[in-house]
Amino acid sequence: MHESGVRRLLVSSNEDRLCGLLSIDDVIQAFAEQIGGLARVIRSGLERERGAIQATPAAPHLPRFPAMGTAAQALR
Repeated sequence: MHESGVRRLLVSSNEDRLCGLLSIDDVIQAFAEQIGGLARVIRSGLERERGAIQATPAAPHLPRFPAMGTAAQALR
């Protein structure tokens, strides 16, 4: 539409009767609504993931013990 300098298209039925007009503004509005919906879905997923990460308990701190055996002796 842009390359041809057309801002409106005629919409016709199967019987070639005029049904309406489609403007570039209508197309842009439809895309904006779809992109907005996609952004909401992505945002919701990110918030759900953040909540799951925060709800996960931290791993317990385990004490470290000095190594024993032949490997420990080789390090000395």
